[in-house]
Parts: sequence; structure tokens; C-alpha cells
Amino acid sequence: MAESRWTLLQTLLLSAVVWVLYVLNNLSLSTVAPLVVITVTTFIMAELNNANALIRIYSRMVSCSYVATITMATFLLDNLDAVLVTAAVAVFYMFAFGCYQDTHAPGRIFYAFLAVGLASVLWVHILFFLPILWIVMSTNLLAMSLKNFCASVLGVITPYWFLVAWYVFNDNLSEFFSHFAALVDFQMIANWTVLDLHQIVTAILLLLLAVVGIVHYFNNARQDNIRTRLLYELIVTLDVSSIIFLVLQPQHFSYLYGIVAVNTAPLIGHFVALTHTKWTNRLTIAMMFAIVIITIFNLWGHYLTF
Repeated sequence: MAESRWTLLQTLLLSAVVWVLYVLNNLSLSTVAPLVVITVTTFIMAELNNANALIRIYSRMVSCSYVATITMATFLLDNLDAVLVTAAVAVFYMFAFGCYQDTHAPGRIFYAFLAVGLASVLWVHILFFLPILWIVMSTNLLAMSLKNFCASVLGVITPYWFLVAWYVFNDNLSEFFSHFAALVDFQMIANWTVLDLHQIVTAILLLLLAVVGIVHYFNNARQDNIRTRLLYELIVTLDVSSIIFLVLQPQHFSYLYGIVAVNTAPLIGHFVALTHTKWTNRLTIAMMFAIVIITIFNLWGHYLTF
């Protein structure tokens, strides 16, 4: 399964069935547009794996893992802003990974952080990840330099040049400042009562998948080359940061779930593709069944609302 050239197509077809069931009662732009974004993000994840050899054998499990985990959260399939933020994270990885050991890559760094800046227009709290991104750019990508740092800052603020002009044109500059005021609006810590049962169950499974992927990777990291290890350590750092953010501020669940899904997909893909013991094979089957069951559970909950 992990090495089959048909696995991604089969996963997309199964995901399409879930989409058809989901939009059966509400076919509109609000449900079709996220489908397009998720499909594009899936192929970005596939290219991310191909370009950086995240899995040392031929395997589509990185993109398949993303499709499975994002489709499982059926209550997000009509949330265009959330899936756009998820796509922005994948685009960031695509450009940032190409800057490995290149301290003279302001163009790629600019585009990587431009994706973060665009995502922050939709969800300003992603800016909390900026210090972590700059740290891993230095420690894992080995690409920190004054030129690259300035390019990253320019990438983040570029969307706001146009946003400020728009607000000034409409004489509504106060709304621009209120956009950033949300950064200091912290609600009750770890208040999971803001989530319903479907969101909690889905989040718990995703977090378990992340734990499995992280533990597996560090147990087998010595088999990968130095570059791959550094990239995976970067992914783990951002995955753990996103999970902590989600646990402490679950009111941002819609956005953080997709970010955790993008970060967890390479880890689970690595686990499924490169483990072949009796117990890991059983665990893989158990994870697949759990994803299917929760997907059905969330679809069932969706239909109960009509």
C-alpha cells in the first residue's frame, strides 16, 4: 500500500465520496472552493515529499496522510479561511525547504514568508509562530543571514501594504488596528468546552497520530541523511508548537487543526512507509480504521444538523 502508485488516487477517490456526501444538502461555492484548495494542497504536499526526499523510498504516504486527516474533519470542509491557512503552511514549507544551507536566497525566503503574511490576513494569530520560524530557519535550514531575515520580514508585511491602502481608501483604518488587537485577546486557557464532541474526538485522534509519528521518527532518524533529519526536526518543532497552541487556545481549533494536519502528515507518512514489523502493521491498520470510523461519525453528526 505504502509504495503503490495508485494509493494517492484511491485516497482521493475515497475523499471525494466523503465530499459528495457532505455537500449533498448544500452544494454552493462555500463547499466547492475549499475542495479546490485542499486538492491543490494535496499536490503541494506530494511535491514537497518528492523535492526533498522526505521518505527515502517511492511513496505517496505524505499526501495520502494529509488527505485522510483533513477529510476526517468534515466540519471544516466548508471553512475556506481555515483551508487557505493550511495551504499557506504547505507553501511555506515548499519554498523554505528549498533554502537549505543557502544564506543567499532572499527570493525563496520572501515567498515562504509571504505565504505566512497572507495567512495572517485571514488568521492573525499565525504571527505567533514567527519567532519559531526564524529560529528553525537558523538551526535547521541553516539559512539565516541578514539578507534572508530582511526578506522574511518584507514577505510578512507585504500583504499589509495593500491592506492599509484598502482601509485608508474606505476610511476605515480602525478596522486594520483591530485586526492586530486580536493578538492580545486571550481567552480562558485550555477551555475545551468551546468545542463539541466531534471536534474533540477528531483532535484527540490527530494528536495520537502526531505522537506515533514523532516517536517513530526519533527512533529511526539515524537511517536518514543529515538534511532529512534537520527537515524532520523542523517539522516536529512546528508540530509540537501547534499542538501546544491548540491545547492552550482551543477556540482557534479550525485553523490549528489544519496546521497540525500538515505537520503530522510527513511524520505519519514516514511511519507507514518505512515500518514493516508485525505490531507497526497492526497499528497502521488500527489507525486507518480509526480515521474511517471518525469520518463516518463526523458525517453522521453533519446530517443530524439538518
